[in-house]
Amino acid sequence: MQNSKQILGTMLKQKRLKSGLTLNELAEKMSTDRQYIWNIENGKINFTIDYLDKILKELNTNSTEFFK
Repeated sequence: MQNSKQILGTMLKQKRLKSGLTLNELAEKMSTDRQYIWNIENGKINFTIDYLDKILKELNTNSTEFFK
């Protein structure tokens, strides 16, 4: 059974891929390391709701659309 970090990470990865972005491209837009994004997508680290909002902004979506 997946935990919340893994579920959110999977959802983020799906949205990133649907947006046509690579890990490197999203990391560059976020001014962060590719490994950090990879860790989020794979449920390896906790991240804040504020950081989720930043990611969603770069993926051109919002929380309402993301959680549909």
